[in-house]
Amino acid sequence: MDLPTIRVERIHLQRNEAAMSEIASLIVGSEKLTSIFGRWPSFHDAEIHDLHLQRGYINTEDQVYEFPLLTVRLHLWLMTRDIDLSLAN
Repeated sequence: MDLPTIRVERIHLQRNEAAMSEIASLIVGSEKLTSIFGRWPSFHDAEIHDLHLQRGYINTEDQVYEFPLLTVRLHLWLMTRDIDLSLAN
């Protein structure tokens, strides 16, 4: 028995949201995005404005632990089903 398309899409979205929330738990400051968007965004059409990677440095003898750090500045959108009527005309 085939499920209706809407049902399949809904299941797929629920799985993606669960996977995204697991990723969000690994990122320091992820709560800032979820507070803005109400959920973890997909980043599907995100535009990278800035990307910086520090490789870090670890020296256990001197007890120096500078772990790798990735900083990204993005522009992203929250896709909704809402339509801006001012753009429709």
